[in-house]
Amino acid sequence: MSRRRLTSDQRRERIHAAASELFAARGYAATSIDQIAAAAGVTAPVIYDHAGSKRELYMDLLRAHAGRLVEATTRVDPGASMEQALRSNTGAFFAFVEEHPAAWRMLFGDPAPDAQIAALQRQIQAAATARLAEVLVGHAKRLRLAADLPRAQADEMVAELGKSALNGLAAWWWEHREVPREALVAVALDVLWTGLERVTGYNGAP
Repeated sequence: MSRRRLTSDQRRERIHAAASELFAARGYAATSIDQIAAAAGVTAPVIYDHAGSKRELYMDLLRAHAGRLVEATTRVDPGASMEQALRSNTGAFFAFVEEHPAAWRMLFGDPAPDAQIAALQRQIQAAATARLAEVLVGHAKRLRLAADLPRAQADEMVAELGKSALNGLAAWWWEHREVPREALVAVALDVLWTGLERVTGYNGAP
């Protein structure tokens, strides 16, 4: 029997999966299109049908991984309290790191290989912070901070602080994989919610 021909979407999924694993394991510079093609079970020209260059493929992956991460970690159910929203999205973040380690490493674990990719990474990070500020920090009716800041700027600063803390803990977890995910979620919430509860004057209401 002849092998079933893959659809264009199936080939793209194979290429993206193989490229993510190789970029995460070896880094951008040490990964070649030929290596990605071999890992994906396709030829190099097939990869160029989906991306014009290695840089374009890498940037496509960054956008895709960031989109999935933000979508998974900025969900707020109607009627959920701020604490419930923080708890569910913190759990979703560490689940993403555990289930998609190559995606997380591409987004946060490796330095940008060139200026064009660095600019995209800054854009991605800024968009993620803005989304967190909108749906999580903005969930609070007020912020009682020591500094007198416009509310939009305060929301962004708190969101950036929380995002950086979670990513820092995820980086630590990379070297301490014996620690269960539930422990990281619990410690992160102990610290983050203690601070947010104080500055928001949370009283348990949605």
